[in-house]
Amino acid sequence: KGKGKGKGKGKAKFDFKDLGDFQKTKAKAKKKRKEGEYTFELVNSELKRNFLFSYTVYTMRISDGKYQWKIYRTWTDFRDLHVKVQKLDPSARLPSLPPAKFFGSTDSEFVKKRGGDLRVYLEKMAGIYHVLESDLFNYFLRYQKDEVEDL
Repeated sequence: KGKGKGKGKGKAKFDFKDLGDFQKTKAKAKKKRKEGEYTFELVNSELKRNFLFSYTVYTMRISDGKYQWKIYRTWTDFRDLHVKVQKLDPSARLPSLPPAKFFGSTDSEFVKKRGGDLRVYLEKMAGIYHVLESDLFNYFLRYQKDEVEDL
């Protein structure tokens, strides 16, 4: 994982290593979320390259009914979320993550389909109450302050 791999357009790469800080600073009066509160829309996919390989950064627009924002994530970010949620609750019945693909993963038709599959994956994860309430999932969906818009 090298520099430049990340949210796109000069943004720092998403990383779960900051989750501890997120947990320390989140509001103490935690809002209880409802299933279906979030909506997800794939708005872009951008091919990135580094010295060794190419990968795609997916841009998702998320709305919670009051605000909307964008997140920039790679398939690897989604995989990391999936693995961490599974470790948190091994008995959880999580939706399937779109599979890894090593050759042809930058093909435009594949990227388009995978982006749609990742959107569906987020919708299904948000439909599982204990996932929806988890710090991991909410951290994954967090936004940059300059990306938030009122609806």
